[in-house]
Formats: sequence, structure tokens, C-alpha cells
Amino acid sequence: MASLKLIYQLTQKKLNSAIVKCQLIRLIKRSLFTNTSIDQKTARIFLSFIESKLHKDEEESVQFEAAKTLCELHEVYGSVIEIEPPFQVLTSLASQSQKPVNKYAALRVMNKIAGSQPKLVGICQAELEALITDLNRSVASLAISTLLKTCNEDSV
Repeated sequence: MASLKLIYQLTQKKLNSAIVKCQLIRLIKRSLFTNTSIDQKTARIFLSFIESKLHKDEEESVQFEAAKTLCELHEVYGSVIEIEPPFQVLTSLASQSQKPVNKYAALRVMNKIAGSQPKLVGICQAELEALITDLNRSVASLAISTLLKTCNEDSV
């Protein structure tokens, strides 16, 4: 595994390639999960790097990878990581992306979150309902599945 010093140096450089950014985000995630000797300052720098990749000026693949990583880290670290910004990015990708693969990927993460935090996913219910009629059957099916996890019996 790459050393923490190398990862830190990479987070300080201006990276142009979306693939490199995604791989760096994955490397940071793996380091945060497996390396127990990371101090809070370094962890905060790594999390700030990932959070900076949620912005609209990044490519959709980088935004998705950052949002997915923050959601997965939230499951482990809890309230240390704010879940709303990455979730908003996932909602935006699911409802506004032109590529079905990005819609499906975002919906998969949202579906996973719906199991543990249905109220959070319930906030974007209108966007999910619009995806029910998506031309891609996989996207439409996953939207229905996610909605079923978030709804109560009165709204079904």
C-alpha cells in the first residue's frame, strides 16, 4: 500500500485526469479503513480532498466516486462526516445525468443508504419518482426499489 506521505503529496498536486482522481479517492478510502495509525489532522486533510471533488466543476465520475466514498466512510465514522452534501451530488447525478450508467450507479448508492437512513432518501422522493419512467429499465427498477424502502404503507 502506498505510504501516507505519498498520498498526502498527491492531494496537494493539481491533478488533471479523472481516472487519477478516482484512484486517489479509492486509495484514501482504503487507507482510512485499514490504517489505524492515521492522525486526525491527516484524516481531515484526506476528507477535505474528497469533499473538494463534490463540486460541479469536476467530472461526473469524480463526483460520483467522492460521494460514494463519503457515504461509505459515514457508515464507519458516523457524524464526523456530513452525509448531506454527497447525498445531494448523488441525487443530482441520478436525476440530471445524461448517461444511464451514472444514473444507475448513483441510484445503487442511494438504495444502499435507504436501508439505513430512509428519511434522508425520502427527501429526494420527487426526483426518484421521475426516474420511474426512465427509458432504461434497470434505472427505473432501482428507482422503484429505492422508493419502496423509503415509503410508508400509506404512500405506496
